[in-house]
Amino acid sequence: MAKYVTLSSFVILFFICACARKPDHRNLILTKLKFDNLGDDTIKISQKATFRLVLNDHNLKIKKAYFDCTIESDLQIDEVNYVLSNCIKELFINQDTIIIQLTPTAVGKKKFQEITVLAVDENDFISIHQGSFEYFVLE
Repeated sequence: MAKYVTLSSFVILFFICACARKPDHRNLILTKLKFDNLGDDTIKISQKATFRLVLNDHNLKIKKAYFDCTIESDLQIDEVNYVLSNCIKELFINQDTIIIQLTPTAVGKKKFQEITVLAVDENDFISIHQGSFEYFVLE
């Protein structure tokens, strides 16, 4: 009988601790951001280009980055895997840097579609940011 009481106490205590750490997403603010491109912003047509983007707020750590993502008022966040509902197309992240490879097919000034970033600060508070970057394609 004592084993069941101890196990029940552990489960109840774990549940209380898990709930206490859950952030309040009602206060979650969606902010616009600018990226710092760590490479050249001029590329040649039909040549593979790699863009390395970092957040200009160095107090944030990138957990996930998406494109083609719709942010709505009923946004759901999986806090364990850092997944946003309505966001499927993930971008590659390496050492807090978003890496995008593309091969342009047209000449001119281009703008990459809006990127949605899920980040955490030093207190593990989750924040969502959106931004984009421009590049030039030459012949």
